[in-house]
Amino acid sequence: MHPLLNIALRAIRKSGDYIAKSYEFFQTITTNQKNNNILTKIIYEAEKIAINIINKSYPYHTIITKKHDKILSKTNEVQWIINVLNGTNNFIKCFPYFSTSIAIYFKNKIEKKKYIKVSVVYAPMHNELFTAVRGQGAQLNGYRLRITEKQTLDKSIIAIKFPSKNNSKFFLNILNSIFERCNDFRSTGDKILDLCYIANNRIDAFYQIKSNYIDFSGSELIILEAGGIINRFFYKKDNHIIIGNQHIIKDILTIIKNKHN
Repeated sequence: MHPLLNIALRAIRKSGDYIAKSYEFFQTITTNQKNNNILTKIIYEAEKIAINIINKSYPYHTIITKKHDKILSKTNEVQWIINVLNGTNNFIKCFPYFSTSIAIYFKNKIEKKKYIKVSVVYAPMHNELFTAVRGQGAQLNGYRLRITEKQTLDKSIIAIKFPSKNNSKFFLNILNSIFERCNDFRSTGDKILDLCYIANNRIDAFYQIKSNYIDFSGSELIILEAGGIINRFFYKKDNHIIIGNQHIIKDILTIIKNKHN
C-alpha cells in the first residue's frame, strides 16, 4: 500500500466515524436547536482529528481545510485537501447521504503544475471507502472499479447539481433536452459521492454548470482511475462540467450544441 494512502485512510476513517457519531447526536436535537454553531463545531473537531493524524507522519506537508483554513509547510510541495463533510445540507436534514474526502496533491517542479497523487472518499453511514492512487486504479472497499463503456444515454441515470436561481432557467432548458433522451435524473446533494457512484456504475454521468475545479478534487482521481472522463468547457459565458464515459459525454454535448446555440 502506498504510504500516503495508508495515512489518508487512517485520517479519513477517524474523522468520518466522528462525523457519523455526530450525525446520530444531531438527529436527537430539535429543529429549533440546529444552528450553524453546532455544525461548525462538528466540522472543526473532525478536521482536527484528521490534521493530527497527518501531522504525526507528515509534519512538513500543507493541509487545507474549510474551518482550519490552510496549515502551511516549509516546502508546500505536498498539499492535503480535506473536506470532512461533503453534503452539508443532507447532514442538517438528517438525510444519510454525505461523505468525507481527502485529495493529496503533488507539485510538479518542472511543469510547475499540481496533480492528484492519492484520493480517498469515505461514506461513513454506508461503510464504503473509495480509494485511488495515480496509475494504480480505483477501488471500493478493496475491489477494483471500472466504468462501463457500453452504457448509452437512453438508458442512463444522470446526476445533477442545481445552480443558483439566477441560472436556473438556462439550466432547466438544457435539462429538459437531456431528459428527452436519458432514463432519469438524480440530485443527491453530495457531488463528491456522486462521482464515486459513477466509478461504481450506480450512476452513469454527472452534469453541472457554474462548477469550481476544487469542488471535485476529492473524487476526481477516482473517476479517472476507473476509466471515466471529465469534460470541462465554457458555454454561454458559463463553465460546465460533464463526467462519465465518452459515449454519454458526446451525446450530452451534441444535445447542448444542437438545441441551445
